[in-house]
Amino acid sequence: MQEQAITDDEISLIDVYEFLADGWKTILATAFIGTSIGIVTSMVLPEQFEAKAFIESAKVANSTNSTYVESITVLAEKMRSPTY
Repeated sequence: MQEQAITDDEISLIDVYEFLADGWKTILATAFIGTSIGIVTSMVLPEQFEAKAFIESAKVANSTNSTYVESITVLAEKMRSPTY
């Protein structure tokens, strides 16, 4: 007869808690070191990308001329609104 090995593949919350409680110093130190490296790197390295944009109000064009849909001041007020 073959013996069947009983395995427990489940992880309980108590096991997770014990893992975090036992290694909290290591977890905190790793997070601190990673954050420190990220901050220092962002301050030391030069900026690589820069973007500029120009926003122009919409125009309705016909064969003779083009007219603005709304004035620049109205568009500027709309852009200041957080819901726009």
